Amino acid sequence: MVRLHHDCEWLLDIMESFPRAFSLLDLSPASVRADGADSIVFDWAFAGDGALGEDLGNYLPDSVPDLFLPAASLLCTRQPPTTPRARSA
Repeated sequence: MVRLHHDCEWLLDIMESFPRAFSLLDLSPASVRADGADSIVFDWAFAGDGALGEDLGNYLPDSVPDLFLPAASLLCTRQPPTTPRARSA
């Protein structure tokens, strides 16, 4: 905590340099309805200027504790490639 306090201005400068985007700022699975390929997001009460990726940062951790997804569904099941990928020319 002492180091965090000591580096506060430096950390704020870094965070302020990140790209900004219009965000819901409280996106959760309860705010999304999907029907096939069509989706709608509602509950815009806190919408405004946010950090790029902030909504995803809220959505993923809220999905499991709020019992919208089982914890096992967050595990990555994709296997790494076994051979190096060819570079495009």
